[in-house]
Amino acid sequence: MQNPTDVTLNILIIDDETFILNALKREFSILDFQISWASCSTKAMELLKTEKFACVISDFLMPEFSGIDIMKQVAATSPLTRRILITGHPDHPEIKEANKMNLFHGFLPKPWDKYELLTLIRDQISEFRDTI
Repeated sequence: MQNPTDVTLNILIIDDETFILNALKREFSILDFQISWASCSTKAMELLKTEKFACVISDFLMPEFSGIDIMKQVAATSPLTRRILITGHPDHPEIKEANKMNLFHGFLPKPWDKYELLTLIRDQISEFRDTI
């Protein structure tokens, strides 16, 4: 088990579309967590090297690194971090393969349902707290 002081209870949101980032930040503003965000996968990868997160939420299709690449990185470097993939391409073969490999703990198609999203985040944070 990780020491709880080693892991911040932050949420990292990664999406290359600014309006999606802003919408997710608004949705999560009611939660009692700090929200970090990255508008490109390269910045996200840099943040993941220097910070630990309770939950990482990533879009699937982005320039440079895909959401699957990010999920692989998080799984390798911070296996207790909960990983959620959000995408407008839910039937993409790479997503199905990543799901079989358990690279993410939660999945939501775009557009998402606000209550389903918040329930998923609360459940994943609860799972995270149970593991530390």
